Amino acid sequence: MDIGAKVITTVKENIAFSIVVNLIAIVLTCFGKMTLLWAIVSDVGTMLLVTLNGMKLLSPRTIAAIERKQDGLLTVRTERKKDGERYENLNEVGSGDLELV
Repeated sequence: MDIGAKVITTVKENIAFSIVVNLIAIVLTCFGKMTLLWAIVSDVGTMLLVTLNGMKLLSPRTIAAIERKQDGLLTVRTERKKDGERYENLNEVGSGDLELV
């Protein structure tokens, strides 16, 4: 399954889960079984679960880049091919100079 299909599937899962939990909260509120505090707790809990479900799309490469940025390592290294030659993009955050390798 490609990344686009994974994203669409995850978005649909998150929307369905959120709607189901909110409908349950609405029904319980109408019958007087849920207070405002528990409605807020269910809404925040749903938001956290949806966020965690969306994080499954992160690749190990993305996670490593986020960790490097948090550790203060600002150098980003990517390799690109252009016209059959190999280019290396070694830059500080914000600069986009390409060097021929």
